[in-house]
Amino acid sequence: MDLIGASWGGLVASVGLLAGSGRDLPVRLGALAVAFAVGGFISGARARDKRVRHAAVAFVMAFVIYAAFIGLAHVIHRAGGSAPPELVPTDDDQQALMAVGWSAAFMLIGTGVAASMRRGRGRGRRRRR
Repeated sequence: MDLIGASWGGLVASVGLLAGSGRDLPVRLGALAVAFAVGGFISGARARDKRVRHAAVAFVMAFVIYAAFIGLAHVIHRAGGSAPPELVPTDDDQQALMAVGWSAAFMLIGTGVAASMRRGRGRGRRRRR
């Protein structure tokens, strides 16, 4: 298990969570799609095998990093800073579940792209000695 690749993938995906927080649903879903696809690609590109497991770890890491940033924003707010974003940016449970499912799907899409690119390497080439 390459935790470095999964952590980088999670960090990139958490940027999508932060960028989409407090925005309208289409903008939020767009930010999640791009960030989670790139995060999935990064975690999948670093993994030698078990790419879905790496994608799952990156997915969880994204939400952990996002929650840590929200917690830090609350500390800054208490020290006199601006109001922090909400942990869950919507009151609608269906929208929240849709955003989580959307994120997971694009994380797997990015991982799949990385896997297909890795499999394609070296085909038709002979090793020189």
